[in-house]
Amino acid sequence: AIHSVDRGGTIIFFSFFQPGMTFPFPLFDLARDGITILHTYAGPPADMRAALDAIAARRVDVVSLITHRLPLAETGEAFRLVEEAGESLKVIVEPQR
Repeated sequence: AIHSVDRGGTIIFFSFFQPGMTFPFPLFDLARDGITILHTYAGPPADMRAALDAIAARRVDVVSLITHRLPLAETGEAFRLVEEAGESLKVIVEPQR
C-alpha cells in the first residue's frame, strides 16, 4: 500500500495486529506526500471469530443488511449513499455488473 498510494491518499488497514507487532514506515515520504494511515474498527479477535462463525452457520441474516448494490460505473453514487448514511445501511459496488 505504501508504494501504491498517491499523494494525499489514505491507507486503510483491514486486518488484526498481534500485540507488539511493528512495521517500519517511510515517515518522511508519508509526511511529504500527505498520506494518511487509518485502521478500521473491529472487535477483539474472539468476538470477530464468533460473529464470522454465526454468519457462516447462517444464524445471522446478513443479506438483508445490504440496502444497495451498484455497478462500478455508479461508484460515486455508492460513496454518496454511504456518506449521507440516510437511506443506506450497507452498499456494495459490484464491478462485474
